[in-house]
Amino acid sequence: MKLKSLIITQIIMALLLFPLNTAFADDSVKDFTLSIGETNISIGDSTQQVIAKLGNPKRIDPSPFDFDWHVYSSNYNRFVMVGISNGVVKGIYTSAKGFKSDIASYGDIGKKSSNPNVRIYSDSNNGNKVHAILVTTSKEKNMSSYSPAFCKAQELEAFDATNAFRANSGLNILKYNYLTSIAAKKHSSDMANNNYFSHISPKGSSPVDRYRKVASKTNTYGSFSGENLSAGRMIGVEAFNDWVNSKPHRDNMLGKHGTMGNGYVNNSSSQYKFYITQMFTK
Repeated sequence: MKLKSLIITQIIMALLLFPLNTAFADDSVKDFTLSIGETNISIGDSTQQVIAKLGNPKRIDPSPFDFDWHVYSSNYNRFVMVGISNGVVKGIYTSAKGFKSDIASYGDIGKKSSNPNVRIYSDSNNGNKVHAILVTTSKEKNMSSYSPAFCKAQELEAFDATNAFRANSGLNILKYNYLTSIAAKKHSSDMANNNYFSHISPKGSSPVDRYRKVASKTNTYGSFSGENLSAGRMIGVEAFNDWVNSKPHRDNMLGKHGTMGNGYVNNSSSQYKFYITQMFTK
């Protein structure tokens, strides 16, 4: 009897000491599966399983979660980001047209979630239909500073999400424009450093002025055709969702453009902390 009690005690102690990071932080999403056409990706899949289904990612981005995003953006009709840490899927984001899941599917109306690890994005300008979903096994980490690689990732992820949105609407894919990215980054930095939020700077410069200043020596990328701003959103896809739900910003993303560039800046001492500018040319 004493031996049995000792064994039970040892088992309990082992469970208490079992490292939490080897288990899912949120069991409520551990069985989540996303379907894009005939392809299924699940929380808990291995890296090898993901590669077998989707191939190699176009790039790997740092994230504020406990994983890196493996970004699949070669085909915007099947745009998906898969969060992987230690060889295991711990997060999924997609805005691919027609995606399906047990939580919410593309085109569902009025779907919401009270789970902080599940974000269902709906389009208020299109009957509150679901257009994207983000599921993770952990919450975002608030950091005192963000690396250049992290900031660049938010720019590229907003770029990808916008192009996927255009693809879903049957529009042309926009090319990446490094000149508009430079102009956009300068404006985001100016807003963060001088604590304002506006298309017009305190010194009176407009989006057209900013673009012309960086593009004055070349006509390669055409003329300025639009600008979107976002403040207070840590991740690029959340800024993108705000633009979807603002008709003027939405119209900008679906406008007659040829190129696009984004500029993301973090300043923890500013009012909104995170600023992203999106600029278009035609």
